[in-house]
Amino acid sequence: MGGGGYALRSLNYNPDANPALWSDQVYTRLSGSASFQSVSSEDGSGNSGQLSSGNVQAVQFSFPLYERTLGVGLSFQPYSRFNYSATLTGQERVGPQQGTEARYETTFSGSGGLHRLRGGLGYRINDILSVGASADLLFGIIESQRRTTWPNTQALRDVVLADGVQLSGFTGTLGGHLALADVLATDDALSVGASVTLPARLSGERFRTLDEDLARDTLSSERGNVTLPWQGRLGVSYQPGPRWTFVLDGFFDPWSTFSSGFSVGTGETEPARFPVGGTSTLADR
Repeated sequence: MGGGGYALRSLNYNPDANPALWSDQVYTRLSGSASFQSVSSEDGSGNSGQLSSGNVQAVQFSFPLYERTLGVGLSFQPYSRFNYSATLTGQERVGPQQGTEARYETTFSGSGGLHRLRGGLGYRINDILSVGASADLLFGIIESQRRTTWPNTQALRDVVLADGVQLSGFTGTLGGHLALADVLATDDALSVGASVTLPARLSGERFRTLDEDLARDTLSSERGNVTLPWQGRLGVSYQPGPRWTFVLDGFFDPWSTFSSGFSVGTGETEPARFPVGGTSTLADR
């Protein structure tokens, strides 16, 4: 659930990827799905790690205004996910004469992502053609964090440095659906569906903070915008009979057209390269 099925007609479930499919509704439906993922890894030196995460795949509510003619759909699902964790350990010479070695652990982690809230209408023009449109709100926070701790000494301060960006913006999706009967055999059904999502311009703020929770200090911030590419979706569904359904989906996202109005971090005062304690210091690790 939450992706694909651009041409799949069903009285039990209407995929939200193509708003034209919301036209073919008889019942009011509430559906949802979630996933849990756990990844374990080990390198050649015997170092191992595990990262677990749970995510809501999609939540959808849809109902007919006019049975099998005009329908409404609302949905919520992740647009992108940002989730990783890696730990680096080592020794650093400290003290006035740098005569003592202290062990440190640096954990690099990422969290957050963009979410999409969609609402729209689907209208069935006749037995063959349906069209639909939706308004999409994209929003979310993406954050990378670097946490350095000193397990064996109290003389050095633990540091938590975070770089994040908060974005939001609107876009829209247009969809169409073509339904044909008795194409290759009697009582079979062939459907073709397509949808296009317009480019999205998201605006927001990029920030760098020190420490965490209530003790966070904002070191730098910058406002800007990003432009996400348009999306094309095409699907074919064939039902030779009531028992079998075959679905083929394809999508196209030209991410080479992605653009950002945020600075690239070439200056010392910009969030991407803001020094924490200065270069070559323990706070900058």
